[in-house]
This record gives sequence, structure tokens and C-alpha cells, in this order.
Amino acid sequence: MPGAGRSRRPVALLLALLLPLTAVAAVRTPAAAAAPATRCPDSAPDETAAVRAAAACHGQVEVASARGEKVQVLANPNGSFTARSAAVVQRVRDARGRWVAPDPTLHRTVEGRLVPAATSLAISFSGGGTGPAATIGKGSAEVSLHWPTALPAPRIAGPRATYPDVLPGVDLVLTAGVEGYSELLVVRDARAAANPALATVRFRTTARGLRLRQGRAGDVTAVDDAGSVLFGSGTPAMWDSSTPGDRAAGPNLGSRLVRPGARSGAMPVRLAGADLVIRPDLTMLRAKATRFPVYIDPALGKSAWTMINSTFPSQSYWSYDRQDCPDPYGSIQCAKVGYTTVPQSMIYRSLFAFGIGTLLHKHVQDAKLSMDTVYSYTNTDYGTQVRVTGGISSGTTWSNNAGSWGAVVATANSHAHDRVRRRTEWGVTGAVQKAAGGTNGTLTFGLRAVDESDKNHWKKFDAGTALLTVIYNSYPNAPDNLSVANGPCRTGTARPYVRTLTPALSARLTDPDGTARLLKGTFYWWKLSGGSRNGTDSVAQGSVVAGQYAHVTIPAGRLTDGGIYVVQAITYDGIDSGQYSTTCEFQVDVTPPGAPSGVTSTTYPNDGQAHGGVGTAGSFTFKPPTTVPADFDGYAYTLDPGVSAASATQVTAGATDHTATVSLTPVVDQTYNLRVWSRDKAGNFSTSPYTYTFSVRAGTGPDARWMFDDQAGTDISAHGNTLTVTGGSWVAGRGSFGKALLLDGTAAYAATGGPITTRDPQTGGPVTVHSNRSFSVATTVRLDSTAGSGQRVIVAQDGSRTSPFLLSYSVTDKKWRFAVAGSDADAPATVAVLSNTTVATGVWTRLLATYDGTTHALKLYVNGVLQTATATGTTFDATGPVTVGRGRWAGAPAAYFPGAVDDVRVYGRAVLSTESEFTLLQLPNPPIVTTPGGTTAYVGQSLSAVLSAGGDPAVTKVQYQLGVSGTVTTVALPTAGGQTTVSLTGTTVGTPMLLVQGIDTAGAKSPVTSTLLTFKEAPALTGQVVDAITDAPLAGITVELNPGNLTRTTSATGTYSFTGIAAGTYEVTATNGGNGCAGEIATTEVDLDRVVTIDLRLAPESDVYGYTCKTTPNTPFVAGTTKLSVLNLAQIALPFPLPYYGRTYSAAWVSPYGAVTFKDPGDTIPFRAVSLPDRAKAPHAAVFPFWDDVYVDSQSSIWTATTGSGAGQRFLVEWRNVTFYNSSARFSFEVQFAPDGNITFSYSGATDDRSKGGSAAVGITSPGGGYGLEYSFQDPVLTSGTAVTFVAPADPWPLSYGSLSGTVLRDGHPVRQAQLVLGQEVATSDDLGHYSFGDLEWGTYGVEANQACDAANAPNVEVDGDVTLDLPLTTYVDDYGYSCTWEQEAWIPGDTVVPGGAGDVTLPFAFPFYGGHWTSAYVCPGQLWNDSPADGSAGGEIEFWPGGNRIYDAQSSTLTAVVGTAPNRQFVIEARNYSFEERPDVRLSWETILGEDGTVKMIFKDPPDPSVMPYIAAIYLHPYDHDARWFEDNGEGFPTGKSVVIHPPVTP
Repeated sequence: MPGAGRSRRPVALLLALLLPLTAVAAVRTPAAAAAPATRCPDSAPDETAAVRAAAACHGQVEVASARGEKVQVLANPNGSFTARSAAVVQRVRDARGRWVAPDPTLHRTVEGRLVPAATSLAISFSGGGTGPAATIGKGSAEVSLHWPTALPAPRIAGPRATYPDVLPGVDLVLTAGVEGYSELLVVRDARAAANPALATVRFRTTARGLRLRQGRAGDVTAVDDAGSVLFGSGTPAMWDSSTPGDRAAGPNLGSRLVRPGARSGAMPVRLAGADLVIRPDLTMLRAKATRFPVYIDPALGKSAWTMINSTFPSQSYWSYDRQDCPDPYGSIQCAKVGYTTVPQSMIYRSLFAFGIGTLLHKHVQDAKLSMDTVYSYTNTDYGTQVRVTGGISSGTTWSNNAGSWGAVVATANSHAHDRVRRRTEWGVTGAVQKAAGGTNGTLTFGLRAVDESDKNHWKKFDAGTALLTVIYNSYPNAPDNLSVANGPCRTGTARPYVRTLTPALSARLTDPDGTARLLKGTFYWWKLSGGSRNGTDSVAQGSVVAGQYAHVTIPAGRLTDGGIYVVQAITYDGIDSGQYSTTCEFQVDVTPPGAPSGVTSTTYPNDGQAHGGVGTAGSFTFKPPTTVPADFDGYAYTLDPGVSAASATQVTAGATDHTATVSLTPVVDQTYNLRVWSRDKAGNFSTSPYTYTFSVRAGTGPDARWMFDDQAGTDISAHGNTLTVTGGSWVAGRGSFGKALLLDGTAAYAATGGPITTRDPQTGGPVTVHSNRSFSVATTVRLDSTAGSGQRVIVAQDGSRTSPFLLSYSVTDKKWRFAVAGSDADAPATVAVLSNTTVATGVWTRLLATYDGTTHALKLYVNGVLQTATATGTTFDATGPVTVGRGRWAGAPAAYFPGAVDDVRVYGRAVLSTESEFTLLQLPNPPIVTTPGGTTAYVGQSLSAVLSAGGDPAVTKVQYQLGVSGTVTTVALPTAGGQTTVSLTGTTVGTPMLLVQGIDTAGAKSPVTSTLLTFKEAPALTGQVVDAITDAPLAGITVELNPGNLTRTTSATGTYSFTGIAAGTYEVTATNGGNGCAGEIATTEVDLDRVVTIDLRLAPESDVYGYTCKTTPNTPFVAGTTKLSVLNLAQIALPFPLPYYGRTYSAAWVSPYGAVTFKDPGDTIPFRAVSLPDRAKAPHAAVFPFWDDVYVDSQSSIWTATTGSGAGQRFLVEWRNVTFYNSSARFSFEVQFAPDGNITFSYSGATDDRSKGGSAAVGITSPGGGYGLEYSFQDPVLTSGTAVTFVAPADPWPLSYGSLSGTVLRDGHPVRQAQLVLGQEVATSDDLGHYSFGDLEWGTYGVEANQACDAANAPNVEVDGDVTLDLPLTTYVDDYGYSCTWEQEAWIPGDTVVPGGAGDVTLPFAFPFYGGHWTSAYVCPGQLWNDSPADGSAGGEIEFWPGGNRIYDAQSSTLTAVVGTAPNRQFVIEARNYSFEERPDVRLSWETILGEDGTVKMIFKDPPDPSVMPYIAAIYLHPYDHDARWFEDNGEGFPTGKSVVIHPPVTP
């Protein structure tokens, strides 16, 4: 993976050695490139912490929060992640929530049940008695199986509980597993088998939170309430104890193993109500040939792998036949693949399901499927294919699954006939990329043999090691909330103007990986007309935390005044760039308009005189500047001297005369300065305003007014008559509008500081309102109590001894009362008028009392109605304060009011019923408007508004309209003072005002309640899908939107659209299923709360270095000009240094098999039918335009050519007119190299499937062979004229390299001259036993060591730095039991010459060989074999030769001899005095001695020192049905006089 270096820390390795198993320790140290050597923590809490730690220590750090039972996620140093997904549970949480290794060992709980120590599912068994025999569950869901009778106390052995004699001679065995359990009935003998109770076996079930469901394959699944399958049974089975010849005896009860060849049968399970019913095969159970014990089971569990079998197409292998592995692997789950004839002809395939939900729509840089091969039919590499298959379940069988297998994804060669566990790895990047581009969170891979009719391909894999390892990165999202000069993002006529040549740009940057990495935002701008996105006009900000904003400023000198520009942004996370944001437009305008040329008003002319009055509206017309600019837009105006133009009220100018007329209603009688600015569309205001002065005549409005909405006694008439509140509180006003003063009727009141002062209507000077002249008092009041006596005063004024007037509630009369006192005395004479009707409590009432100072008449209006009572009388001029809530009597405060008082007004005149002020006084309060669902909706959707009279019984209707031009609608309230709900639908985008008025019984309309609503564009996503390289629109591309699983197909112009969707955060993804590495993806998250346009740029996914591939049609095929002489390999010089995966090469080696490598391969580059990359079998640092078994015959040739110069220079290698063996087709292909590292493959004459790549691999591999890109594998997709180009990255991510070194040991002592193999690399331990492999790409390796008769193996070594691994050698024993030792043996000369040095000989005894016996053999120097032994065994050969081509001449001979007596005879085959083509001056003698007991001895006679003739002594025992290699040595041991003795097994 990318990044360099490694921290110093120990790690745990999965290591398997040659038998017997020996512990191996590995330690990592920092790689040479890493500085400083910071220790890496094992894990970090989350992705952000892990990424930062990995970058700091130059290593991998696990993301603890992502750890699961089968999943492990590691942060890589460059910010990418590595996900490792296993098919089998690797870890589980214990009771304390800690991750621990799975352990199904049973122990007894305090309740007496048996539970395993640590398993994935909750499992418990009976401890004896009547409870459930077994319970299995997950979370709150569980199912229990019950035995019909009470169970005896069990015998416990590890994970197994045995309940003896649940029926006579029948034991019940329950075995816990990590992901389930098995339930076996063990029928011990024929007498037990005859029990009628075995005809039908019933397990009663009880379930909670799930239900059992019958499957078609005779299986049962447990489904939870959400419909998810928690676990299943597979098909129940029964089997006896017969054993095939190639298997060890004895059943494994814990494995539910039905070995092929045993008498066995499937028993489909049936659900009968709550019973799980199984009917054993009584014919088999009671047959004479049946060998007891017989096993009958169901099993329940979950699994992510299974097998299918062609011979048993209806059999489920969910929990069946899964541990059929050779020793020492009998305890593991064994996945079988290929064709076998033991015990009968059948084909196995194995399937593995991996969760890839976290990989969906990620950038998959590399993916590998791996698992350990633990058995193969031969010791020669044969291929195993990986294909994508349909999903698996407990009901998966050959019949319902084999037809779902796709084309071959990858092929890897492996073998393990010698029982050496070897890691097998398949490159599956293309398949994972394709799956990750979809929506299915599970990817199922199937393993099958390349040739399902050849038993040489028969293999078994350790399913517990099945691992999908994926290096990935999340594409950052397209930036959103893009803003220009802090304004909204708009286009077209709605585009904003900006008033600067250096506008600020900002956008929010986000990444699906959260804050794990810092992001960089790059902003591009270009002119709308004739411009396009370019690298020059851009500016970027880095180190932005995901979720935060990038802020940049366009530099000075890059924009012009009046220019219209487009701006767009993109996010980069250090690995990938995301999609471009939506585009925004703006127009630059930095020139302000001139000031308005004037303001006119007929109501309020600026003539220095007072006009109009408070509450009298006037129209004011604004005139445009003398020179009207083209972008003139309107005006800003204000009466407030402290408000700027930007904060002032804005109005749009008329389109023709550019004027604007506004209405202003003065609320105070004073002189006003109306300031007016011109405004253009950019928001530029004139430098100075036009000021218009006018005065408002006094005397038309109240001289004092208290609304109480500020919960204080402020005089809103601006005449300064402030009320001081004593003891009062605040409640909602009439109709719940505003606030009212609540008085307690005992002590609470409010009072001014003196009599009411106001302005003179003529002079504007201060005057006092006199109580003995005309005046009016108005208020809105609510009586809360009728208790007490006398008066309850609402409004009055203090005299010295009494109040000159009282507006009150008369307790005696139970009516409203308005009275005046004739003198300021303790008991003055008074006159009063009463309301017509009595007063009800709790009801808001409008009162207006007027006193005419000329006629001395008193009038009382209740809710606008003049009351019939009349009175006249004089009063005195008081100088005390006006009071609210009390009066004055006998020189003291008195008559406190119990209730609420609102909107108190005092006038220094008698308000007439004919004037506008009287009308205003009677208006109901504005209604209360609420919008429960908010004030924002989408066009076409409805908003609900509740229109309430707030309990005001006078209001019986409401009137509303949406916008000033909207339809006026009147609605009667269900009850007076009640409320109604209306539905409002916006038809256009905008912010209309909801205008609502209340209407009372008199028809009076309240002031308007205004509520600003917003109708936005309905959420929609539109855009165009284009090719990221060519910008060409792409038609027919599928675009997905999730959540919702919505899909669209792009139009002929590449456009797509999603409408009718809810607001929210979505992920939009487009994929183009190009072949292999040419597949393309575009994805981003997007917040949809309006119409958003996101263009998706499809681009191929790169590998870990950054290489991508693409195809280009109509590419000319360029012929070579210089012919190469190639037999097996040709070395060529490159005309320019070629950069490739971070290295530079000047030479290459060309193979006739369609490959070029930059690393010296030795003699040849052989063809192997494996996919790319394949670190073990495919060439490293190589390109493969057509890697196949190509035949370069006399009509074919290989050519090179150099064309062009400079950056345009190209070097090509052409395979011209090549063919295949036994084929008449002829075709050509070539590879072109460019100085920038780009590599292009081209094809000509491809006419049939094979010449189109039907059996070829096409791609490139990294210097270490572990990474690369594959365009195609055994897929006829190559087309003449269409080039495949591998594009080198401009900004690559360097590969990480490490090393593996250590010491080879035997019994704790160093071993010199041990041979080590690591993939394609070989090494030899030095005199201190030390070995080293350097320059290793990070990855998982298998290393083997052997020296003479001993060997070691570590199949899964994780190299992610400099790793130290010691390898202890142990004696090698093959699967038949053969082993070898070094012995001191005497030379025994031959005495009988074999004519011609070779020929048939008769053995003096029957020589035991792998279960058979030889009585004759064909012998030659160093070899003997028997193809057809007389006893019918498979035969084989024995080989012992130095590493050279032997020369038979007059001085050399082959001799035999017989020594000893039965049963200890020995047969000698001596090769005497042979020379070698490599060293004709050296002659050697060696011999093979066959022992009557089956031993084989290999002896050299006086070999020369290795410094004279270095050689390899190779010794093979090759039984034809085993194909095993036994011994290899470089000759170091033979000069000491020791010999190799191969020992047969003690009991073959």
C-alpha cells in the first residue's frame, strides 16, 4: 500500500510450519526510508485518530471502532485504508465487551446450563433435566430445541456435551461451534437402530423474536421480525462409520463431518407446527452393511461459506462435509474444489461471501482474495479459478447456484500435496471495484478448478483463512454551499453581482471518511462567454478539516469590471479528487450609481410646514439619478438617522421610468429626514443619499399611549408620558396579541409622573392636557373579578383629594362606568354614564370615554357602540398623574382594578365617531399566526397555517392572502375567538408574505399580521455524465441515488434528473462497466434541499500507485522496424529512461509469450495461465500486452521501433503475425512506451475469441509483483484498432517497501546453506544461518526453508516494514509417513553392469513403495522407475542426481548389486564415473540403495569440494498418485561422508 516505512513493534503472525508445528516469532522494525522511527500503536479509537497515527509512525494502525467479528480496518500511512474481511469469525466479544479469540469450550453457569466461553451466537445447552436441550440466538431473538423427555446429566469434553441413552443405545451429542452448534443422535448398535422411536425424530421448538422457515433444499432458516436470516440448518444428514480407503478411521463428532464414501444420506427436515421433524433412512439404518455407530443430526448456525457438489445437486453443504482435511488439518473447516474420484466421481466448488457494505462507492485501489491451500492431488501447481457467484444461504445447492457463476475473475496456481500449508492469492481488484460500484453489500466469490474433469486440479483450502483484503479510499464529496462574496450560488438571470475585483469564495468540504484527513479545496473561475475551466485561473486552500469551509480570494488583476464569470470548486483528500461542485455565476460591478435626483410627496411636501398627522399615510416618489446606469435596480430609504443604506428598506425601481413610490405612515408628530440612496443590481449604493425633510402635524393621534408589549410603561406616542408600574405583572393581550398589564385589585397600578404632556398642533411646542377641557380615554380591558364594592378604576387622574374622572367597573351596577367629579374634594358631586349591559368577567372589551369641555357631555362607547346613557357635568383641572388600575378618593389611592388592561390611550380632545382615529380604536387586534410545520416548503407542496383570534370573542372570521397580489380568502371561525387551519401552496419560487386579518362582528378588520413564507425549488438532482478525460457526454449510463435505490439512465446528451424526492443527504453514483481496470465510477454525497446540479465525471479507478487504464478506439497500429532475434528471451535497451512505479528502467527483456519485463528474469519468461497481479507466479515489473501461449513460428517475428522525439518519442515492441499451436489464426499486437511512463497496447488482426484475448492476461505488474492493473483475463474483449493505455500518475503515491530477514535454526542452532524461497525470490542462509529478502513490497508472503531432510514454512508473513522472522527447521514427514535423515553409510560398489548404462532389472525382493510393491524397475544413472507394478499399485520413480547433464561414455557405467540376507537385503544401483556437460573434467560416482524394508539410501563416493564443482543434489521419490519432492541439497552434507536415508512409515 502507499506510504513508506514501518514502526518498531511486535506483531502476531499466522504461521504454519512443516510438521511438527513449531512456533515462529516475527518482529518488525522501521524500514530504511522511515525517519524518525516512531512506534505505531496497535490501534486508535476511530478513523481520524488512526489516520493521524499511521502518518506519524509511517505504518498501519487499526481503526478500533471498525473492528468486527470478521472485519479489521487499518489506516495506511498515506491516508487510505486496508480492510480485511474474513469468511469465518476471527474474534468475538466476551461478557465484558472485550474482543477475544473464539472459544467454544463449554462451562456450566450458575443456573446449571452449559455455555461456550466465547462464540458469535448466544448458545446454551441443557445441564440435564426438562429445559431446552439447546438454545441459539442473537440479541433478543432466539430459538430453542427440546428433547421429548428429561435429559440426563451430560458428559462434557471441550465444546461437546454427551447425554447418554436418551433412547436405549442412543446418545445425544451437542457440540458448540463459534457460529452455531450441531445436534447428533449417535445410534450405537443394530439393536438401538431397531427402536421404532427412530422412525421419526421430533425436536419441539420454541422461538422468541424470530420464526422458523422451511427451505426448498430440505433446510430450515431462522428469520427475525425484520425478515433477516439469522442462521440456518442446512440439510440434516445421517451417516455410518464406514471409512473410505484414503481417510483415517473414526468420525469427528464435533465437525458434523460426513466423509465421502461413508454410507450417508440427506434427510430433508420438515416443520410440523412447532416441531422440527426428521425421518432417518430406516433402510440404511437397519441394513446389514451398516457400520455402527450411526450418526443422525440437525444443526443450526450461520456461515459465510459453503460448498456445492455436482453429484449431489440437491444437497446443502451449509453444515455438512466441511472438515474433510488431511492430518494435521483435521480440525479445520476445509473447502473442497475440483474433480475427485474418491470415493466416486464428483465435482466440488466452494463459495465465500464477504461483506462489502463499507466499500460501496469507494475507490478500490487493490483487492486480493487469499486462503491457505492445505491439500492438493499432486505436488505440481494447477490453477484454481475465482468467479463471482450468486448469494449463498443454508439452502444453497448445485442445482440452484451453479448456474449463477460469472466469468473467470482470477486464476492462481498452487499445490500442497506435501501437506505444506501454502498461501494462495488471487488478484480480484476488478471484481471488487465492479461490486463496490453497485448497491449489494455482499460479494460472493466462488472457487472452482480450471479443469473440472482433471483430478490433478483437486484441492482443499482452509476456509478459516479465507480473507478479502482491500485497499481503498473514500472519494471526497463535491463541495457544497458554494458562495461568492458571501452571497448565494445562482446562475442565469438570478446570478448575483459582486462589488469587488477580489471577491471571496467559500465552499464546505466534506469527506465520507469524516475528519480522518485534511482536505484541499480548489476553486476555478472562467468567463461565462467563451471561457472554460483551466489550471491558470484557480486558487486553493489546504489543511481544511472535513465539514469546515475553504475560504479563498480571487487575486487582484484577474477579473474585470462588468465581467460575468463562472466559479466551481473541487475537493482533494491527498489521494483522490471528488466531483466538481455545482457551478455558480457572478457579475463584477464596482461602479456605484449616482444619487437620486429627487423625492416628491403631495401629502407631506417639504415646504417647512407641518402636514398630515399621526396615522395619516403619505406617498413619496423617488426619482432616479440624472444618468441612469444599465444595471440600475432601485432605492434604499429610511427615516432612521442611524441606519445605513445596506440596512435601510429596499424598493425596486420601475422598469420604464426608474421611479419608485412608497407609502409612509408617521407614528409620531415631528419633523422627519427621509434619506434615499440609489442602488444597482450589484448592491452598490450611491455614495451619498438624497435627503427629503417633512413635518407631521400634531393633534391627530393619541397624546399618550401605552401598549405594554415591552412589558413596561413606555409612551409609544413619543410624548414622554412614561407609566411607572407598581406591583403589576404581564399577561397576553387581547386575542393573545402582545402583552397586557395584569392588576391584582388590591395594590397594583401604574402612574405617570404628572399630567399628560403633548405637542401643540400648530406650533409643535409642549402643551399639557387638561382634565377640565375636552379629553378622551380609550382602553381594552378584561374584568377578572366582580367582588368588592364601589368602583374598580381602570383609568383616572389624581387630583389633590379625588380624581377629576374615572373610567371604571361599577360593582353596584355591575356595569362599565365613566364619571367626572365637580370639585377636588373628599366627597364631590359626580355625574356618570353606564354601559347598557352588565359586564362579564374574563371577556376583553374596548372602552372609549369622551368628555366635551364645551358642552360638558360625557359619552361611553363599548366595543365601538355608543351607550344610551347621557350626562353632563363640569370637572376640575387636576395636576396629578394619570393612573391605570386605581383612582383617588378622600385624598388617598383607592378603587384598585382586578383584571387586565391593554392599549391605554389618552387624547387632549374628544374623539369623534366620524374620524379615522375612532375607527382605528375599534379594530380587533391582529390574529395570531403559527405554522406548525415551519415557514418553508417546496413549490407545489402545502404549508399549514393556524390562524387564531386568540380567544377574542368579537372576532368571528379571518381573512388571508398569500402575497400582495394573492387571492383574498375569508374563513368563518368554528367558534367566536377560535382558530382555523388553512393550507397554503406556493406555485413559484419566492418569499411571499402571508397577510392575515381578523374580522369582528361589526365587520371591522384588524391590522395585518404578516408572516414571511418561503417556497423553494422542490428538491431535485440534475446533471450530466461526462467522460473525465475527454469531457464527452455519455449516454446510456446508469445513475443511482441512495437512499431510495433510485436509478436513471442518461439521455443521448448524457443528462439525468431525479425529481419528486424528499430533502436530505443522498449519494449519487454513476458507473460505466468498462472491462477490467477500464471500468469507471463517479460518486459524491449531496445535500438536496433545492434543485442541485452535479455533473458526474466518470473516471477509471487507479491502483495503489496511481496508474489507471483507458481504451481509445481508432488507434493506428504502428509497425516495428527492427527485427529481434528471440528464442526464449531477448534483452533490449530502451531509448529513454522509462519511469515505472516509482523506478526508472533503461533495459527490458522481451518474451515470445507476449510479455516484457524490466527485471532480469534469467533464461525465460514462461507463460502461466494466471491472472494479474500474481506475486508468486507472474513476472514482476512487467507489462503484458498479450500474455498467452503464443507461438512465434517461421511466419512470425518480433520487432521494435523508435518514433518521434522529445515528449512525443515512443518506443514499441511488436509481436507480428503470431499464432497459437494448432491454430490457423494470425494476429499482431504491440506495446508502446512513452517518456512520461504511459504504456499503450494495440492490436491488429484479432478475429477469433482466442486472438481477442480469450485465454490471455492483459495488464501490468509492479516491481514487487504484488500490485498492478489488469485490463482483461481470459476474456475475448480485445479489438483491432482499439488501444489500451495505462496512464502513469502525475502525482503518484509511492509504494512501501520492507524486508524479511532472520535466522534458520535447527534445535536452536544456526543452519548454514539452507535454501529459502519467498514467492519468486530465493536465498541461501550464510554461515551464521542468517537470511534476508529485501526490496519487498508491503504485503502478505509465504516463506519456505529447507536444508537436507528438514524444512520450515511460514505461509502468512505480513511484511509492512522490516520484519524479522526466525525459521526453526523440523524433520519433514509427508502425508504417507515418509521421512529422511542424514546417516553415516558405507559405500557399496555395484558388481553387475547394466548394458548401455540403462535398462530393465528384476529386483531380488518385493520393494515396498507407497502402499505397493515393486518386483522390477527400469534403471539409469540416478534414476529408477516402475510404471506398472505387478500388484496393480500406481507405480512411480526414484531419482538421485547431481545438478548437471550426465555424459555416458566408455569410462562410465551403471551397475547393480545385491547384499545381505532376507529380510534385510539391499539392492544397489550405482552410477560410476560419470562426467557432465557443464564440467566434462569432473567425474562422479553415486548410488541408490533400496532396502527390503522400504528404506532408500542415497550415497556419493568421494565427491569433489563444492568450490571445485558447485552442484545441487536433488533426490525425489515420485509415486505417480502423490507426486512428492523430498530432498534438495547443495552438496554441503555429502563430503562429510554422510548419506541421505529415506524411511518409510512405520505402519504404511
